[in-house]
Amino acid sequence: MRERFVVEAREELEAQLVAAVRVNKLNCAFEPSGAALVGHQRNRGLVLLTPHFDSFFLGVAFLARNGAKVNLMSSAVTQQPGVDAAVTRHFSSKYRGLENYLNGGRVLDMETGLRQFYRLLERGETLVVLGIQSNPGRWWGADLLVNLPPVVEIQAAAAAAEHSQMPHTNGNQPLPTCEVVFFVDSVLQGTEELAFGIDALKAQLSSPNATSPNIHEVTRLSAPSPAAFLAGSSAAQVLVVLDPAVVAVADLRQQLGASLMRSGATCVVSAGRSDATGEWTIDYCTRSELERYVDRRQALPEHAPYQSTDPKLYLLNTELARNFVSLHPHCAWADLPRALGAACQLAPRAFVHSYGDYQMSSRLEMLAMLPDSVRRLLDIGGGEGGFARAFAARPGAQACLLEPGAIAAQRARASGVTVFERRVEALDPAEVGLFDAVTFLDVLEHLENPIDALRQVRLVLRQGGYVLVSVPNVGFWPIVRELMIGRFDYLPVGILCNTHLRFFTERSLLALLNEAGFCRRAGPSPGSARSDVDARAIGCTQRAGLSNRLAEP
Repeated sequence: MRERFVVEAREELEAQLVAAVRVNKLNCAFEPSGAALVGHQRNRGLVLLTPHFDSFFLGVAFLARNGAKVNLMSSAVTQQPGVDAAVTRHFSSKYRGLENYLNGGRVLDMETGLRQFYRLLERGETLVVLGIQSNPGRWWGADLLVNLPPVVEIQAAAAAAEHSQMPHTNGNQPLPTCEVVFFVDSVLQGTEELAFGIDALKAQLSSPNATSPNIHEVTRLSAPSPAAFLAGSSAAQVLVVLDPAVVAVADLRQQLGASLMRSGATCVVSAGRSDATGEWTIDYCTRSELERYVDRRQALPEHAPYQSTDPKLYLLNTELARNFVSLHPHCAWADLPRALGAACQLAPRAFVHSYGDYQMSSRLEMLAMLPDSVRRLLDIGGGEGGFARAFAARPGAQACLLEPGAIAAQRARASGVTVFERRVEALDPAEVGLFDAVTFLDVLEHLENPIDALRQVRLVLRQGGYVLVSVPNVGFWPIVRELMIGRFDYLPVGILCNTHLRFFTERSLLALLNEAGFCRRAGPSPGSARSDVDARAIGCTQRAGLSNRLAEP
């Protein structure tokens, strides 16, 4: 015990002096015998292993001072939820201080991925792997071992029996047996977009070479309680889809499974749009861009503390979850992640895009395009009436909504909007009256005969009235890029929404409006946001003689 105290005291003193950039205050010597090994020029880096006890902390600093660029492969054990915040700050201060002495090297957590370590070795740098000896009693961080994920040992016979029930992935790794509780309730229920999205999501929940999981479609009213369902489940994992209106990549289930296994948690929740902030802000509008975005997120840790209260999709360890709900039999599916507390983790790499608010947009950016003379407006296909409510907030303004979707129309009425629940072809001037303006905000592309719809609304427009139109621009650069690489993937929402029957550029839209008897007053040109990579690709096409075609709207 005395030896342990002495070792810890010396380690803490040395680490604190390093963190405070006071290494010159240390009274110690460094044996240069190993320095020659890492000081020579070489084509590849060198991996050193330290047992992580006594003065390793100071040793790597002096190794770097001898000329080597030293990087440390560390672990984020001090970032675990069970570690006191003061301890987390303490270790963070130590490592950041140590980086001042690593000759340009860094202390990197292995949980963020091994690719970064391969790259630094390719650059000829030194990598020190921090290991733990068989008896870690002398290590000043030994007390933190209790926060590492537990290792579950399975008897050979039981493991073999379970293995026989496990389908295999392309990498010949066993994919645990799984059942899916799939809630079909959604504000988009009854729409073609949701039906398409649900079919795509179900297909993605299975590995290409694996047996499809047993999917139980339920509603909020028909779903069994977690306690009842888990008590009867024989699968190793249970995937719960609370919001069916999500878009995911093909290996979502594998990503969730990896996070669940390595975190040792009872539950892992997929990341979503609320987790896409800062450098991870959403920058995609096509499926391949979503795939690339999710691929970039593989640089994030596999698991992190879960703090949200609106889970869309999560994966359970059946046995651990069964034990929990047996003590909390009244816990509901939507409340389970939050009720689990620290036993529930976020899976930052397992990202899904929710489009459940598809019909809720208020489209405030379009309000400024309406002249001040407009007092009565009819919004065609405006979903739950967000734009109609925004316009009606103007002094003396009145707005009506024409919406064929039953659920959207019902929700719009509940918010105080006057709704005509029908298709635009059935618009009756005698019933609805005359309007100063009619709006088609991302609607014409869904219609079989948009020219007929435009001609029909002329019947309800006052003399000199306006029609305000917006459509997705199929000439938007990301779509052009997709075509150039052979991709044209439909989605439930966006420019390539599966219910889009017509595709427009600025030129073809103006031709349609002219044919319907309208003339253009004003309007913005299509957006054309491009990255540096896109700009280089455009440059190549221009040099190939395609500049005029790409520039045309």
